[in-house]
Amino acid sequence: MKKKPKKTYKWAHGRRISFPASIAIPELERIAEKSGRKITAEDVLKDAKPKESLLHAAFEWDDTEAAHQYRLEQARLLIRSVRVVVGEKEEVEIRLFYNVQDADEGSAYYPAVRVLNEKELHQKALAQACKLLYGVLAQYDQLSELKTVRKALERVQKKFL
Repeated sequence: MKKKPKKTYKWAHGRRISFPASIAIPELERIAEKSGRKITAEDVLKDAKPKESLLHAAFEWDDTEAAHQYRLEQARLLIRSVRVVVGEKEEVEIRLFYNVQDADEGSAYYPAVRVLNEKELHQKALAQACKLLYGVLAQYDQLSELKTVRKALERVQKKFL
């Protein structure tokens, strides 16, 4: 009889989730199996609602705090979504703000002009973009067609960071 390989669980690269993956992932698999081998956010929330659920602690159940966190996410979306359109014949969309993370100061949105013109901010934004792109590539690492993209990203990182 063939032995099953050992399973370990972890969050995807770059995800900041404080709840243990070793608890969440088997629960998500169980919910998917119960729901016909698919899963929705509504399925997970319904399963997590009872206090005795293993996933209960993964969610904010204080409605006031949850509402505040949701509004913060709405504000982030608003800031990330702003574009300025310039040009008459050929219009170009320009992003107005970039989120730049700093180990000391945390995360903040900076005007694009500053990010493009201030070396330190530019370096931080470029490093962050590379990290983000590596994360996306890691999600699809089994698609061989993306190997050239990974190599190009490695060249950018070598040259500029």
